[in-house]
Amino acid sequence: MCDKLIKKAGTKEKRKEVLFMEMHKKLKFTEKLSYGIADLPEAANSIIAAFLTMFYTDNIGLAAAAVGTMFFISKLFDGISDILAGILIDKTRTKWGKARPWLLWLSVPTGLSIALIFFIPQDGSKTMQMIYAFVTYNLFTSIMFTITGIARSSLLALMTQDFRERGSMASFGMFFGLAGTILGCSLTFPLIFKLGGDIRAWRILFGIYGVIVTAGLLAVPVSTLFADGIDYGEYKTNRRIEGMGSAITSFSQKISSGLAQASIGWILGLTGYISGQAVQSGITNMGIISMYAWMPAALLLAIFIILKFCYKYEDIADEVINTLENRKKQARN
Repeated sequence: MCDKLIKKAGTKEKRKEVLFMEMHKKLKFTEKLSYGIADLPEAANSIIAAFLTMFYTDNIGLAAAAVGTMFFISKLFDGISDILAGILIDKTRTKWGKARPWLLWLSVPTGLSIALIFFIPQDGSKTMQMIYAFVTYNLFTSIMFTITGIARSSLLALMTQDFRERGSMASFGMFFGLAGTILGCSLTFPLIFKLGGDIRAWRILFGIYGVIVTAGLLAVPVSTLFADGIDYGEYKTNRRIEGMGSAITSFSQKISSGLAQASIGWILGLTGYISGQAVQSGITNMGIISMYAWMPAALLLAIFIILKFCYKYEDIADEVINTLENRKKQARN
């Protein structure tokens, strides 16, 4: 859209004016809303991370420690796919841009890949079940979710260079992401029990989640820190790499997610968790409470301290944007 307006602008000075206005325009509420809705896949990923270990151990019968190790290995593989996806998006050239097409092309496959995770064969051997779990889990996290996630993150840097507008967009994304995660985690078990509490119930519910993910991606526009980092990187190196920058961000997130998911299986295994047993030991219960309460609280506190006292981009944001604009003007002259 921006390219079309620039071509129609006529004179060089008019084109400069149009380009500047497009990169610093106030985004519409509907644009921010669609960007926020597009963050729902992140919520689905968080819900899967919270409940998939329980599904594998209690419903399928896989060993908790083996599941945790599978998650960790998968996230290492997932980190490699982040870099490849970033390169892929940076090299994409279409009339719709380089990020948006991937959200459209992979919206339905991403939703389907969520449902496939829960169609693990019940009568297969444990080896076959683990192979199926590894393949389908990575189909979602390492391929579908990786590409769409990086494309979605890249849009923030592509849509505007106004750090205030980015902050507003990030707030929409955070609202839908956190609200979706909290709501999903609160309702998943009640809905599963409402649907019968068996494997069929898991398949129905996560099939519905898959439909919601597809709708979220089709809304089409993660965080403002990523977009600020893209600008700062261009400011320091004179190179702008939305795709690779998003890939690096996603890589760090995937490693963190892998450690988090793996720790569920590891802690359950170390504390003597017994799948299918209604009453667990005191140390097992303590481990579960620590995973879902004390450890996240400590990490959130650490993040808050870092952002409060170490993140100072807003102090140089105007200088960065002005410098980038001057470089663009010099390049066009």
